[in-house]
Amino acid sequence: MGMGVSTGLRWMRGMADLPMAVQEIRQKRLSLRAYLRPLRGPVEYAVLAADDPIPALLEVPLVSCIGWKRRKT
Repeated sequence: MGMGVSTGLRWMRGMADLPMAVQEIRQKRLSLRAYLRPLRGPVEYAVLAADDPIPALLEVPLVSCIGWKRRKT
C-alpha cells in the first residue's frame, strides 16, 4: 500500500523551526504573526508521529548534543 499525500499540509520540524523563528523575530526580519500564519490549518510534524514515537524521543537529546558541541567551539 502506498502512502497518501494530503494537499494543503504544512510540514513543521519544531526543534529546528522554532529556534530559527525566534532568532529571526529578535532580529526584526520576521514578525510573530508572519511565523504563526502558515501554522493555521493542517500541520504535519516532521518527526512526531503517534504510530512511531522513537524519532521524536531521540530528537531532543540529539539536538541538545549538537547545541552543546556548537557552544564548545
